Amino acid sequence: MSEEQSIPDVMIVMMNPGYNNPKNPQEEFQEGIIEIIPDITLKAIISLMEDDQVQQKYSMNWCRIINLSDYEHPNIDKFIQKFDYYCDIYDDTHSLFSDERKQEFDEIFLVSPSSIVILAWGNNPQMADLRTKAYETVQDKIKQYNNKVFGWFFQPDEKHQKLCWRYSYQRAFKQYNYQAQKCKKY
Repeated sequence: MSEEQSIPDVMIVMMNPGYNNPKNPQEEFQEGIIEIIPDITLKAIISLMEDDQVQQKYSMNWCRIINLSDYEHPNIDKFIQKFDYYCDIYDDTHSLFSDERKQEFDEIFLVSPSSIVILAWGNNPQMADLRTKAYETVQDKIKQYNNKVFGWFFQPDEKHQKLCWRYSYQRAFKQYNYQAQKCKKY
């Protein structure tokens, strides 16, 4: 894979890997890429990337999703419950955004001037320090910042939120890099 091919069109930082599973669990990993069965959140990202209005402005072929922590659990409540315990065991090296993993971060968090960076990592108070550290690590790679430090989750629950969410992301894609924001009720 050439360096140009290794730079994603969209870089997304999220809190937790969720329910994604390998399409073929026995398959060998090749260059860190594996085909997966997408969960609801990933399906929302795919839908947005394939949206006609977004595609008119950008040619989006692939995105890279990075999580705030290496610790993963498909149930977000259990993830949050065990997060502090996990942090105590591994200090901050469980995160790609730790100072100790700067070289690894520089090799993985590749963006070009046309890349879109989405910080969609929720607003759970237990994750505040890690979100702040992650933002400090990526802020020089973000073109536009809207004065809100914390992004919001990619999977809205209610129908009106889904419409608002999609419109907000479409609008943001038409501008510059942005940070995900919570949709408000109409």
